[in-house]
Amino acid sequence: MSKDEVKEITDDNDNDNDNDNEDVDCDNGKDEVIEGLDDDDGDSYLTIGTADGELFQVPKKIGFMSNFIKTTFEGDKTAKVIELKEESLTKECFGKILEYMAYHFNNPAKEIDQPLKNKNMKENVSEWDADFIDIPISNKDLLFALTNSANYLDVKPLLELCCAKIASELEGRTTEEMRKILNVVNDFTPEEEQELIERDKWLDECDK
Repeated sequence: MSKDEVKEITDDNDNDNDNDNEDVDCDNGKDEVIEGLDDDDGDSYLTIGTADGELFQVPKKIGFMSNFIKTTFEGDKTAKVIELKEESLTKECFGKILEYMAYHFNNPAKEIDQPLKNKNMKENVSEWDADFIDIPISNKDLLFALTNSANYLDVKPLLELCCAKIASELEGRTTEEMRKILNVVNDFTPEEEQELIERDKWLDECDK
């Protein structure tokens, strides 16, 4: 199994702003020390297991951008593997989250304005973030998996980015289109739905 390379990870004390490439190793069952992150090489990485059984060797400083991973490690420093039990945290999903955390380790994410300025994500977030979250709604399963995983891992900036992307996709759509995107079952009878429409007409008038 090949390695997933996470680029542009630098040490906190690197005042020259030189970007060093570091590897995140996802070879199942293999431990590889990633040097250059801490003085104590034995403590420089974490072994993290995904819901589908893959093992990632993750630089500690990157992993700690997840409050869940940080508190889990601090709660039991003798544990050999930090298990991620959220079913959406597969190898593919966690690998993408690592890409996000590795980039933002040295490039803190900016707060996203609410409401969104525009449906175009590049008007709301940095170009890198817009490209990262440029997931077509036809691949909504990955988008929702990222959202659930960011919430589980407690990576707040990523969660906000995912929610902003979903909001941008819902903008301007009909109620039925929103239901399909969000997998919401319409349990109203036609009569009940019409009653709600009549009752809430004043909301539409307020928007005019």
